[in-house]
Amino acid sequence: MPNFSKVKIVSLIFIFLTITLQGHITAQNPFEVRQVHVTAGKDSLLVKKAGDVVIDHSNPFEIKHIPAGYIVRDTLQVKKPVPISTGKTTNPNFLFVTISILLLFLTMLVVMNRGLLANIYRAIFSDTYLKMVYRFQNNSQTLTYGLFYLFFFLNAGLFLFLLLKQMKFNFFSSDPLLFFVCVGVVTLIYLVRHLVLRIIGVIFPVTKEVGYFSFTILAFNIFLGIALLPINGLISFSGDKIANICMYLGIIIFLLLYCIRQLRGMLLAANYLTYQKFHFIIYLCTVEIAPVIILAKLIFTSASNPI
Repeated sequence: MPNFSKVKIVSLIFIFLTITLQGHITAQNPFEVRQVHVTAGKDSLLVKKAGDVVIDHSNPFEIKHIPAGYIVRDTLQVKKPVPISTGKTTNPNFLFVTISILLLFLTMLVVMNRGLLANIYRAIFSDTYLKMVYRFQNNSQTLTYGLFYLFFFLNAGLFLFLLLKQMKFNFFSSDPLLFFVCVGVVTLIYLVRHLVLRIIGVIFPVTKEVGYFSFTILAFNIFLGIALLPINGLISFSGDKIANICMYLGIIIFLLLYCIRQLRGMLLAANYLTYQKFHFIIYLCTVEIAPVIILAKLIFTSASNPI
C-alpha cells in the first residue's frame, strides 16, 4: 500500500512537469502561427483596409490577398528627373558647322596667299609698311583681299550674333537667319563707309589720303577677323564664365584696333585738319558715329519689340 502511494505521487509529479515543459516549449516555438490583434496606434505597421483584411508591412514574405474593392496606394514618392538647363540658348550644331566652315575658309586663304597675310600683320604695326603695301599691291591680289574681307564680315557677324545671344536678344526664331542678318548689317556698314570715302575722294582733292585710309580700314578689319575666330570658338563651346570673359576680350580688341585705326586716319589727314575742320567733323559724324548709333538703336528697338 505504501508503495502504491509512492507510485501515485511520482506519477502526479511527472504529469505536472510534462505539462509545464510543454507550455514552455510551445511559447518558444518560432514557427508557431500566432494571431495578432490590430491596434489603432499611430506608428503601427499593421493596416486594416477593407473588411477583415489585415496587412502586415513588417513581414516581407507575407502574401497579401487583395479583394476587388481594395484600393492600393503607393506610398513611395519618386522625384521626377529635373532637366539639365544651361545658359546656352544657341543651337550647338549650327555653331559647330559655322566655325568649321570658317576654319576651312581661312585655311584655303592662307594656302592661296601666305605672303599677303604676313604683309597685313606687319602693316598693322607700321604705318610706313602699310603705305608700301598699298602702293605695290597689284590686280592679282584684289580677289585675295576681297576674300579676306569676306572672312572678316563672317567672323564679325558671328561675334555680333553671339553677343546678341549672350544678352538674351532673340530677334528671330531661327539662328541661321539671325546670323545672316548680323553678317548683312556688318557688311552694309563697311560697304557704305568705303563708298562714302570714295565719294569724298572724288569730290575733294584728297584722293590719295582717302585711298590710304580705306586700305587701312581693310587691313585692320582683316586682322580683326582672324583674331575673332578663336574668340568666337571659345564663346560658342565654353562655359558661361569663360564665354563672358571672351566676349569682353573681343570687345576690347575691337575698340583697341578701332582707336589705332582712327589715329592712323588722323595722321593721314593732319595736313587738312588745320584748314578743313568742318569737313572732318562732318565725315566723323556721318561715317564713324552715325552707323554705330543706328545699329544700337535697331538692337534696342528690336529688343523691346521682339519678332
